[in-house]
Amino acid sequence: MSNLLSESQRKILAIVPHFSGALSFIGSMCIIIGIYRSSEKLSNMKTYDKLMVLLSLSDLLSSASYFCSTWPIPQGTSTIEGGATVYQAYGNKTTCDIQGFISQYATIIPLYNAMLALNYLLLVKFGVKDDEMKRKYEPFMLIVPFIVALSLAVTGLAYDMYGTIGFWCWLKSDETKRWRSYVFLLIPVWCVIVFVTVAMIMVYLKVRKQEDRMARYSLPGSQVSRSISKEVATQAIWYLAPFYLAWIPTTFFAAGKVTGILNKYLSTRDSGEKFIWFLWIVTFVPLQGFLNFLVYLRPRFLKWYKAKAKEKARRIVSQTNATRSSSVVERYTTNDEISAAV
Repeated sequence: MSNLLSESQRKILAIVPHFSGALSFIGSMCIIIGIYRSSEKLSNMKTYDKLMVLLSLSDLLSSASYFCSTWPIPQGTSTIEGGATVYQAYGNKTTCDIQGFISQYATIIPLYNAMLALNYLLLVKFGVKDDEMKRKYEPFMLIVPFIVALSLAVTGLAYDMYGTIGFWCWLKSDETKRWRSYVFLLIPVWCVIVFVTVAMIMVYLKVRKQEDRMARYSLPGSQVSRSISKEVATQAIWYLAPFYLAWIPTTFFAAGKVTGILNKYLSTRDSGEKFIWFLWIVTFVPLQGFLNFLVYLRPRFLKWYKAKAKEKARRIVSQTNATRSSSVVERYTTNDEISAAV
């Protein structure tokens, strides 16, 4: 039973980011264009829109880096398993450091996801108005993720922490400095995962509580619709799904590598399971911009679809009424003609 990835598996892992990174780049660009087209002035943009623009701009950069895949890895570099060279590695130490810097800076994406969750929480749970949001909270929400992500990326560059991880450059493995993975990836991302999850649950419970209050004051026998809470829950799932798909498996994989648990487990398995882990990461980590675009597009598509459905219903009613009127006129006309003939 071979534990090493085959040549075809290594080629697939090197090629997939070209497609997922390109889709992500296009999706992020579409979000930015859509927001700017819907906003007459930059000063009129809501905090949510500004966060989405900054998130998408950051994702443009990371998507371009992921699109390059193995290209920036120094030419002739051996795979992390040994026994072969990295497929399509055309770069050098400088290009690898640049890609590693961008890969580390990409942790700004989870941080902006946390700020989006905080935005929802302040608006729904605590009833913060738009003016107060812009004045008191917006500067913090826009600037802090940038400062944290940039600080970590610069530190990694200054201390020569970047190297190949097999399919692109990021934090290189160092058995003597395992704390790096905790400080630069695991702790920040898992703090965000917990916060985002709790925040969205609190938003849902707040909406559900408001519906329960409406139910208590409604007329006896009447039913209060749960459509709002259902829509909030659905949108929360859509919002969290891309984030979970990209970062939970990635951080589990990184934690397993750091602790040695994953290496022990995979050493007893064939290359297939290892390939699935890697394939998931090279697909969903670069794909975040495209998935975010689908989430951004969903409420707009539903609004358009409902408007089209209402328009179709009005057209059917109008045609039905016109048909009835025509029948009545025809009947009376026929009766008058019969009376005249008699």
